[in-house]
Amino acid sequence: MTKLVARMVSDGLVHRQVAQTDHRKINVLTTALGRKRMMQIRREIEDQDASIQRQLGESDSQKLISLLQGIT
Repeated sequence: MTKLVARMVSDGLVHRQVAQTDHRKINVLTTALGRKRMMQIRREIEDQDASIQRQLGESDSQKLISLLQGIT
């Protein structure tokens, strides 16, 4: 996890902040660039979901959602 956060910091997606109540804790906060990238990824996922739903149709899409929820 530490390496992942370090990479996200170096990519400018998040920054670390020492917690005010407990200086042993570090909060990880998104930057403006990180929020922008998150929204781009969210749109891509929504587009993929819509594409899958169009391909499967409403009934099969609901079955798939139900099955996936059952394994999470």
